[in-house]
Amino acid sequence: MSIYRSAAGEAIILAMYDRQVAALGTVDERVVETRFGPTHVLITGPQDAPPLVLLHGSHATAPYSLRTVLPLADHYRVYAPDIMGHPGRSASKFLPPRDLSYGRWIGDVLEALRLGAVPVVGLSFGAGVILRLAAYAPEAITAAALVVPAGVISPPMFPMIARMALPMLAYRRLPTRERLLRVVRLLADPVKEEHLGMVGAIFDHVKLEPGWPRPATRRELVDLTAPVLVLAADQDVYFPAARVIPRVLWLFQHLAAAEVITNCT
Repeated sequence: MSIYRSAAGEAIILAMYDRQVAALGTVDERVVETRFGPTHVLITGPQDAPPLVLLHGSHATAPYSLRTVLPLADHYRVYAPDIMGHPGRSASKFLPPRDLSYGRWIGDVLEALRLGAVPVVGLSFGAGVILRLAAYAPEAITAAALVVPAGVISPPMFPMIARMALPMLAYRRLPTRERLLRVVRLLADPVKEEHLGMVGAIFDHVKLEPGWPRPATRRELVDLTAPVLVLAADQDVYFPAARVIPRVLWLFQHLAAAEVITNCT
């Protein structure tokens, strides 16, 4: 089942994606095979630099997320896969978010790229994918940075419905700029025009993913020996720092730091 609402919508998303890639400047592109289908990967940074893998968040794309952390490419060869089930040029299919499918998928990507064990950075949904990898193949991770991470707690249901789901439904029923702004301000404030346009296009043309990676358990992560950095936002509607920080203090045996970003969505 395609993640796109229509073929025309898919074309609009991929045209936007290609513009985002062009804005990055020099970037290589590869397609690697996984047991779930082909995966498209953006690659940038010095060829002789150590590798680092970046996994983007929900309501975003790999090239947009890569540009937000582009200074990393001064020191690393950064690999940014299009997460399957999200807008991009990987196979257009959803994966089950609550089992080990996403861990197996990114494990296949790392193996196909022949990277060995690597440091990983995950943004929101991408952090949840990293935790699925940590449960499936912890030896593949040498260090992890989890930014506003999924996969640590379940999103608080009432605030998510009241603050996010209802405004999203209102936008879907009658799309207006003001209704879209009401939603996007929960994801980033101040809102950049490019971000607004991207999220609007995703809402318009991409089906909602079937859920978030489920919260990891301490038992699942018992073999994860890599140091972990967690950055949580105090105003995050999905994963508020007040709930994330206490749980990561309990969850990770090798937590390097857990910090709160204040006045941040």
